[in-house]
Amino acid sequence: MRSVLGVVDRAPNYVDFMIRVDPAVSKYRLSVACSINDAYDLTGGAPGTNGVVGVNAPFLIPLEFLSGTLTRSQLIQKRGVGYLDESTRGQTRIILDISEWYGPANPSVPADTQHMFIRVEEFHRATNAWAPPGPIHIVPPANFYGNIPAGLTLAGTAPNTGGQAGRILSDQAMWISLPRYCATSNLSNRDNNVDLLVAWDWDQTSGAIEPNSSLGLTSTSFKNLVLEGAGGAPAWTAFFSIVHNL
Repeated sequence: MRSVLGVVDRAPNYVDFMIRVDPAVSKYRLSVACSINDAYDLTGGAPGTNGVVGVNAPFLIPLEFLSGTLTRSQLIQKRGVGYLDESTRGQTRIILDISEWYGPANPSVPADTQHMFIRVEEFHRATNAWAPPGPIHIVPPANFYGNIPAGLTLAGTAPNTGGQAGRILSDQAMWISLPRYCATSNLSNRDNNVDLLVAWDWDQTSGAIEPNSSLGLTSTSFKNLVLEGAGGAPAWTAFFSIVHNL
């Protein structure tokens, strides 16, 4: 459950994703959004989800990806690219050109030159149903990977799901997966009254950043960020120095 989406290669109008095969999952689908809040709030507007209000609901890419196979989107196939020489045993590979769906009709789809916020849904064999979407994967544009270290700025709203510091955050927490591990970071709670709860991976106990306070780290490397509000939905901003690029 909650599959990890790996970026194998990123080029202009080209992104190669990999998911390791899970015997419990028969297929996958992906949704994409233009922001953290849009990716979290599946309703795309009022009243929002757990206090997080997006502008547009995520766009569900109209393809299903069978476990253990390679799928190339239509524009990738037309360009005659995306053929893989290496073994893909034990992997589900997905190669897309996001511009295939970009345009006024799909306001949730970012341009290829912008950050994508992507979530994976799994179809479970045991339940014969789609599970809730997993973490929000940050997929930067191709030029991001030419900078070492690369700077990444994020902002959003942490959901109000009744969390408390010192406990494992709930299944409704905002789970963000960075493109690669970061070297330094700064996370700010911009709320005037509500603690921002933070953990560095799923199933870790959380700590609290007090209202109008920041937490800067210079010697801790992490790839996941899990956020909740303690009795409210605090706004936050974050800055990361990403060191492990493609």
